[in-house]
Amino acid sequence: MTTFQYFIKNPIRKLLVNDKPVENWVGTKTEGGHYKNGYIASLLEGKKDKYSYIQLNMYTSAGCVVDIEEKWLIRSDDKIMKRLGWHNVDLLRISRKGECERDIKILMGKWSMWKEYD
Repeated sequence: MTTFQYFIKNPIRKLLVNDKPVENWVGTKTEGGHYKNGYIASLLEGKKDKYSYIQLNMYTSAGCVVDIEEKWLIRSDDKIMKRLGWHNVDLLRISRKGECERDIKILMGKWSMWKEYD
């Protein structure tokens, strides 16, 4: 399964704080403690139907409040088109050449290690 297919099949994963699911809404209050990032993936259609895209917002708990940690735009051929961090820092621009493929592997590794919950 490709990264693109994974996020089509699994569009939402709630943030976990102290192993309890929390809604992925910016500003939601959380407890302090340990967390596992959540995400919301949205399907976007490109111009002229050439490519489809996944817009991926990754949520975290920072200062006991839900916030977006990273934003990804992934094309249907698994190419990372955009990756923004805190304060919209362009993480692709600061990555060394060839790290984009590694970034996809790291991203997919995060989700495959999680236990399933709903």
